[in-house]
This record gives sequence, C-alpha cells and structure tokens, in this order.
Amino acid sequence: MIDPQASIDKGIGVISTAYENALKSSESSDIFDKLADFNYMNLFSDITSILKIIGILATILIFVGIVMVVYKARKFRKENKKPEAGGMPEPASGGALTARWAEIMDHMGSDRETEWKLAIIEADNLINDILAKSGFPGDTMGERLTGMRHEQLSALSGVWKAHLLRNRIVHETDFSPRYQEIHEALKYYRAALEELGVM
Repeated sequence: MIDPQASIDKGIGVISTAYENALKSSESSDIFDKLADFNYMNLFSDITSILKIIGILATILIFVGIVMVVYKARKFRKENKKPEAGGMPEPASGGALTARWAEIMDHMGSDRETEWKLAIIEADNLINDILAKSGFPGDTMGERLTGMRHEQLSALSGVWKAHLLRNRIVHETDFSPRYQEIHEALKYYRAALEELGVM
C-alpha cells in the first residue's frame, strides 16, 4: 500500500531541489538581478510628467473659458447700457406735441369730470412717450420714473404725484378727483415737458 504522507514528502523534496537548482543557474539570477536593479523612480517620473502636461492643458482651457465669459459679459453690458447717470437724454420733440397739449387743455375747459380725467390720462401718455423717445429705460411710465433720479429731472416728484393720480383714475372706477387736483397734476406734467426742452 502507498503511504500518502511519503508521497507528499517526496513531491516537496522534488520541488525544493528544482527551486534550488533554478536559483543557482545564471539565467534565473539574471532575472532577479534585473528586477532588483529596476529603477522605479523613472516610472514615477514619467507619470508625473504626464500629469503635468494634463494640468497645463487644463489650465489653458480654463483660461480661454474665462476670457470668453468676460468678453461676452462686456458685450452684453454694452448692448444693454442705460443712459448716463448724470446726463440728460436727448429730448424728443415734434410739432404734434403742441397740438396734443392743446387738446389736453381743451379737456380741462369742460365742466364734466370725465373730460378732466381724460386730460390726466392723455398728459401721462404724452410724458411717457417723451421719456421713452428720450431713452429712459422701462416698459411703462412707472418703470421709467422708478429708474430716474432728480439730477435727470428736477420735476420728478411732481410727475410721480401726477402719475399716481392718473393710476387712481384708471384703476378706481368710483374715484372722483377734484378739479384742483387735476389742474395741479397738469402743472407738474407741463413743468417736466419744459425741463425736457420740448415745450
């Protein structure tokens, strides 16, 4: 009968002998010497160089992106520039303006309240048209007045009062303004037209 332990011991002995012979042979020792002499620092140096190149390319791309964003932002600001802070936009004038104002004053000559209300509404529309043509930003009269300063129009607070009166007339159906209120509001509108140089 074959002893299993003896077979295992014999196999281990054969493997050990083969391993010792391999270590003694010159070919195997050359392989181990080459592995021992391999310079791992060169490998890390190559990887570091590659990472540096990738970093430089990424930096260039980021820089180009920033330059493009700044350029587009400046272009956008230039296209959407508002009138200068201290300056007055060019006045918009025309011969029809005097005729429109005369119609407004005709409404005030009536003894009917609806005509007075119409005078305020038309005067507000006239001022709004003049401000829009003069370059004041905004889509509505209220937006234009909000964006203005007293340096641009000294009659601004009076025009605001008149505009608020106009809003009450338009939005409050039961509002009944006094003749004196409307007359005073028209004075504010006229002062603004004169200051803008269109009357």
